[in-house]
Amino acid sequence: QILENRLVQSGGAHSLVPQTSREEHDLLPQHTDTAPVMHTVTSGRDLLDQAKVLAKYLRECPGGWLAGHHLMKSVRW
Repeated sequence: QILENRLVQSGGAHSLVPQTSREEHDLLPQHTDTAPVMHTVTSGRDLLDQAKVLAKYLRECPGGWLAGHHLMKSVRW
C-alpha cells in the first residue's frame, strides 16, 4: 500500500524517471582559473611557447582537450 501511494505521488508507472539524481552544476568541474596572459609574439619560438600555454589552459577546461590538440597541431604545421 505504501509503495502504491508513493508511485501515484511521483506521477504513476508511466512517468519519466531521470537517469541521474545529480545536479547539473555537479557534473562540470568548477574552474576558477583565469585565462593565461599572452604577450606580443616576436619570433616563432615565442609563438610556440605561447601556444603551449594556451593549449595547457584549454586542456584543463571541460571538453577542451580537443581544442588544445587542434591548436598545437595547427601551430606546428
